[in-house]
Amino acid sequence: MSHIVSKVQNSARREQIVRAVFNILSAGEEVNTLTIGAIARETGVSTADIYRHFKSKDEIIEETVTKVHLELMKNLTYLYDSDPSPLISLKRFYLLHLDFLETRKGIARLAFSGGILKAGSASQRKIDYLLDTYSAGLVNVIEKGKKIGDIRKAVDPKASAMVLIGMVQAITLKWLVSDFSFPLVDEGMMLWHGYENFLTYDSNIVGRQK
Repeated sequence: MSHIVSKVQNSARREQIVRAVFNILSAGEEVNTLTIGAIARETGVSTADIYRHFKSKDEIIEETVTKVHLELMKNLTYLYDSDPSPLISLKRFYLLHLDFLETRKGIARLAFSGGILKAGSASQRKIDYLLDTYSAGLVNVIEKGKKIGDIRKAVDPKASAMVLIGMVQAITLKWLVSDFSFPLVDEGMMLWHGYENFLTYDSNIVGRQK
């Protein structure tokens, strides 16, 4: 029983440390300048206690990336729900992603930090896997939209999926650089309208109707 209690306590402390990282990043700290001491102060424990749960700052960052990865993967369920419209599923996925980031500013700093993008690192592999999985899910939905006529036939599913992912990255970077000076979801909606028109607007059909 004591072994189980110890594991639960260890898991709770690790979770607390990860939350502290998000709080510090949200307040304006950069990943590269983040210190174990700052994490300890935010957590309310000693640096020795931090090291009892993590070997290094890199390991803490990897754990933080893992938490983000798991949360963002949940958004994929909205690409495979019962909604009959692929366009609605794509929009919901896009807006949920932006809303997730807007309510967790620290993730934006984490995502655009060069400190987590070391070639071959566990964090890099998780990010690559997330992007690949997102892309595959989006491709499936776009292909479904083409089959039922919601999305025009000329649309390239792979390219369009990468455009949507790129929209999230671009608007989030702009938001981060502006020090979160505008509502992320509202700004993202302006991009969405253009993207939806790209998926559905058929100039050949319009031309024949004139």
